[in-house]
Amino acid sequence: MKVSHGHAKTLMGKTNYLFCLRSSTWHARAFGEGYYCPMVQSSSFMIRAALGLPGSTLLNPSLNLKFDPEMLALDLHKQLVGKLGWKRGLVKAAFQYALQKQEQFEKELHRRGREFLMTLPPDEPWWWSQGGLQPSR
Repeated sequence: MKVSHGHAKTLMGKTNYLFCLRSSTWHARAFGEGYYCPMVQSSSFMIRAALGLPGSTLLNPSLNLKFDPEMLALDLHKQLVGKLGWKRGLVKAAFQYALQKQEQFEKELHRRGREFLMTLPPDEPWWWSQGGLQPSR
C-alpha cells in the first residue's frame, strides 16, 4: 500500500489521469483463480482520499480478470468512454498492447528465474549456498 501511494503521489500533477485498476479476483494460467486482499481491492479509493485527488483525474475501472481479452476490452471501453472519449478499437488495441507487454515481462521473469536457479548447487537448498543455515553433518 505504501508503494502504491508513493507511485500515485509521484505522478500527481504529471499526468492527466491516474489509472488505478480495481479488481477483487485475479486469474493466472499457472495458478488458477485467487482473490486480492481487501487493502488491494480498495487501494484506488484510499489513494484518492489520502492524496485528495479529484475524481475527474482518477481512472479506476473495475475488471473481472476471468473474462477473455475481447470481453475485457469491451468492458474497459464501457467504463472509460465517458472520461476519455476513446473509440472501442483504440481501447482494444491499447489493451492488446498491454497484454503483450505483460506476457513479455512474464517470459523474461521466468527466463531470469531459470537462469538463477541453474547457478545453485542441485543438491543443496538455496539458502545454504547464500551463507545462511549450514547443513548438519
